[in-house]
Amino acid sequence: FSWMRLINLKGNPAFYADLVESVEVVDELTLKVTLNEASPAFLGVIATPAMSVLDSKVVKEQGGTDAEDADQTDKAKEWLDQRSAGCGPYIQTAWTPKAEIVLEANPDYWRGAPSISKIIIKHVADASTQLQMLQRGDADIVHTLDTDLADQVEADANLELVIGQTLNMNYLAMSPDAELGGPLADKNVRQAVSYAVDYEGIMALLNGYADWAPSIIPLGVMGVDPAMKRTRDLDKARELLAAAGYEAGGPELDLSYGAAPGALRETVAAKLKSDLEEAGMVVNLHPLEMSVYLSEMRAQKLPMALGGWTPDYLDPTMWSDYYSYPDRGIAFRIKYDSANAAAWAQTIATEFDLQKRTEAVRSLVEVLMDEVPFIMLYQSQQLTVLSNDVKGFAYHPVHFANFSELSQ
Repeated sequence: FSWMRLINLKGNPAFYADLVESVEVVDELTLKVTLNEASPAFLGVIATPAMSVLDSKVVKEQGGTDAEDADQTDKAKEWLDQRSAGCGPYIQTAWTPKAEIVLEANPDYWRGAPSISKIIIKHVADASTQLQMLQRGDADIVHTLDTDLADQVEADANLELVIGQTLNMNYLAMSPDAELGGPLADKNVRQAVSYAVDYEGIMALLNGYADWAPSIIPLGVMGVDPAMKRTRDLDKARELLAAAGYEAGGPELDLSYGAAPGALRETVAAKLKSDLEEAGMVVNLHPLEMSVYLSEMRAQKLPMALGGWTPDYLDPTMWSDYYSYPDRGIAFRIKYDSANAAAWAQTIATEFDLQKRTEAVRSLVEVLMDEVPFIMLYQSQQLTVLSNDVKGFAYHPVHFANFSELSQ
């Protein structure tokens, strides 16, 4: 019921179930799932919140349905927005948008009711206010601390700082297409950009709470070797520019980015401009309203752009699917069409042998480092702060929170 409803609602999360052809009940504890194609990623996919199990009886009582026309006839969404009908350790009892979510322990949870009876998740936009609430005892956990405040936490004996490497990445995309990319269509220019970037300097902008990967697939994913990381080499960058015909300076590049809340992206863009111009290039910055940026990126209008990506589940296809095929994802948006990248992405999507799959990821990274449609600028770390009396917290790189393991 839960998966077929997800499919037939045809909402944004429906793509998680794209692989599902049919679901049959074998017995009370067993399902037989038939996929439309073999996929080593499927076990990772079904661990996502969107694939969670709902109580079909409760959902149907609220007007829910898994029928093919559920996108037109299902009436349970509004009810589910304020409550839960799942099988997890907590029950959602209230949700006030942009304010708070209230979760209460599920006494019928199959592993037994969790230790903490109520969890209140508050939306607090200001980072300093978050920390002050923790220090006053008005909060027990700060989920994502601003890196500028880390020193205050480390100096406070009543708090614990947990540093986790995320799989979130911020990157520079460069179109290799002759029409869209202009000078970037020359691989030498894209390579020159990759050697001109001051990666260590960008890490300093995040107070050292970040890292960078060899290419668009982040550190922590199978097959990604930190030793392959590119580092700054201005002499190499200038040699590559000369090979592209720019011995006397240039080329002129237009860098676009979404003007998101907070100054970091603006700061990174200014840093890139400085880095590339030190190598002899000319960079024009184009900050755009986020809606305009997204519209133009999707319309294949931006030759060079900053972007970000957060995975939905733990599998290398989260990156290979979106950055390797010319007809989808970010590769489509910059008109990146590489037979080599697509071939390795297809192997990653279909190979079940772990060693062969790991080697395929490494091979894709090598292709992306050579062709350079993308440069990983930084892979952020998440800073979580706990009161000393909070026990059992475990960091998760895709930001899943297992509150049932917490105690106080």
